[in-house]
Amino acid sequence: MMKTVSTEITAGLQAQVQSQSFEGVLNRMQVPADQSKQIVEAAMGKVSSNLVMTNPQPAGMQNQMAPMFITMALYVGAMIYSMQSVGGLRSLQQQMGKWKAFFSLRLVNLLISLIAPLIAIGIYFMVQGYGMETFMKLWLLHSVQLFVCIEFTSIFIMLLGQGGMLINLPILLSQTIANGTTMPPEMMPGYFKFMSHITPMFYSTHLDYNILFGGGKTSDYGIGLALVGLAALAINIVIHQFKSARQIDDVKETVQQSVMV
Repeated sequence: MMKTVSTEITAGLQAQVQSQSFEGVLNRMQVPADQSKQIVEAAMGKVSSNLVMTNPQPAGMQNQMAPMFITMALYVGAMIYSMQSVGGLRSLQQQMGKWKAFFSLRLVNLLISLIAPLIAIGIYFMVQGYGMETFMKLWLLHSVQLFVCIEFTSIFIMLLGQGGMLINLPILLSQTIANGTTMPPEMMPGYFKFMSHITPMFYSTHLDYNILFGGGKTSDYGIGLALVGLAALAINIVIHQFKSARQIDDVKETVQQSVMV
C-alpha cells in the first residue's frame, strides 16, 4: 500500500511541476520550445521516490502471511475444542462438582495450550527457521494466544450451547480483516477497528510480526491480549455461575413435579 501511495504521489508531483513550474518559467524566458522540452524532461527524471522500509520482511509470501495463518489455525482449533470441552464440562460437574470441574477444565486447557502450538510452529520452522530463541518466544506467545482463544470462543458455547458456533464463525471471518494483516488499523472501517480491540487475533498477529521481523508496541499488544483473556475468563465464570444455578433449579422443579404426580 505504501509503495502504491508513494508512486502516485511521485507521479502527481512530476505532473504538477512540469505543468506549473518549469514550462511556465521557460516560456517566460522565451526559451525555444524544443529546448524547453528537453530541459523539462531532464528535470523530471530527477523527481523520484525514496521509500525507506522499517523492519523489512524476508522475501516470500510465506513470511508476510505466516503470522496471520498460524494465529488463525490455532484460533479455529480453539473454536472446535471449546465446543467439545464445554459439552464435557456439563457431564464432569455432575461427578466433580460445579467449580471443581470448571477449574479442572481450565488446567486441561492450559496444558493443551502449551502442547498444541508446538505442532504449528514446528511445521513453520521446518520451512523457514529463525533460530531457537525466536522459536521459544513464538511458542510462549501462541500458548498464551491459544488459551485466550479457548476462553474467548467458549463464551458463546457456554451461553448458547452448540448454537454458539453461529456467532463464533462470523467473528472468525471478521478477524480476517480486523487482525491487521490485510489492512492497516488506520484504514479499517469502524466495525473492524472495534473488533480488533476486543478479539485476540489482532494482538497475536502483531506480536508475531514483532518477534519475527521487529516492531514497536510489543508491551501494548501483550497487555491487550492478556486483557482479552482475563475478560473472557471472567465472563465464563459469571455464565457458569448463573447457568449452572438455573439448570439445578430446573432439575429440582422437575423432581418436585414428578413427586407430586
